[in-house]
Amino acid sequence: MKKQWDFRKHLMMGGCIRIVLAVFLVTAISSLNFDAKAAGNNDACAETSTFAQTACQNAANEVYQLALGKCENERESNQDSCESDAKAELDSSLKDCQDQYDARQAVCEEVGQGPYLPTGIAPFKPFSLPDDKGYFPLKVGTKYTYKSYDTKGNIIETDVVQVTNKTRTLLGVKCRAVQDTVYKGNAQVDKLEDTTDWYAQDRFGNKWYFGEIAQQFDEEGILIAIDGSWTAGVEGAKPGILIYAKPEDHIGQGYRQEFALGEAEDDSRNVDFVTLAYLNKYAYFSANFPKSIKIGSGKVILHTQDFSALEPASVLEGQFEDKFYAPGVGLILTVGPDGTQEVLVTIER
Repeated sequence: MKKQWDFRKHLMMGGCIRIVLAVFLVTAISSLNFDAKAAGNNDACAETSTFAQTACQNAANEVYQLALGKCENERESNQDSCESDAKAELDSSLKDCQDQYDARQAVCEEVGQGPYLPTGIAPFKPFSLPDDKGYFPLKVGTKYTYKSYDTKGNIIETDVVQVTNKTRTLLGVKCRAVQDTVYKGNAQVDKLEDTTDWYAQDRFGNKWYFGEIAQQFDEEGILIAIDGSWTAGVEGAKPGILIYAKPEDHIGQGYRQEFALGEAEDDSRNVDFVTLAYLNKYAYFSANFPKSIKIGSGKVILHTQDFSALEPASVLEGQFEDKFYAPGVGLILTVGPDGTQEVLVTIER
């Protein structure tokens, strides 16, 4: 999920948590177990939630103490209101810490309580550059254009995804670079976000996600943040499966798509398969999805739900993203919890 954190959360999670978790999460890359449910320490996931909550609370208190120091340098008549605002901000930040803890605990119940150990597993080698098959084809040169519609049919954003010929080696795995650029409105002019994602494929055909550099821009085109960025192998960050080669074998199963604690914690679950006709209930998809793209009949479209403990409502309140993937095409529709619809409108190969 695209993470548009507010400033308070960025301060809360981005400072102390890096120090604590860098020590806690760095693990050997030669583990022999991918499935968290079968790994040795059956309390690892819950313990991770506790450490992350403590780091979150410490960071929130650090921001609060700095705010109080700044209040001391206000005019005396303003100090009481300054301190009151700082306390309100602290209370809100600590509530966020608790919500993230609760969300992580719920995620643990779904993906498993064991430690997350996905890399360096002999049965999953050799990795290769991703192919152009399955539910997430990555053929070099392919360009996907998506439009996001609000509930009134207005175009909010344009998202252009380009499969490049560039590669990067992470954890000894050569990964394909995919450029994902989001623009405001209908025109490809005002850039809001520019992300480079890295993908690889194991010998079973599962597509793996190895990290991203996500740059966010203000209305003047000035870089203002890189929230959500992570790189497999850096500060304990670990890759995850973006999509299974045979998702039918994993229906109802939750799994990690990325794991950089406090920065990137996207998860997904495979829900079911639906027909193209089923998607006609989404009006803007029905009106804008290219008729030239042939999907085939029957229940061949994969339906997933994406969620993240960093967005607690997506876990605790069911405010996840519904995504739909077509075989040989890829992602064709995303439906947000607010009713927005991001629709594939063109493919250039």
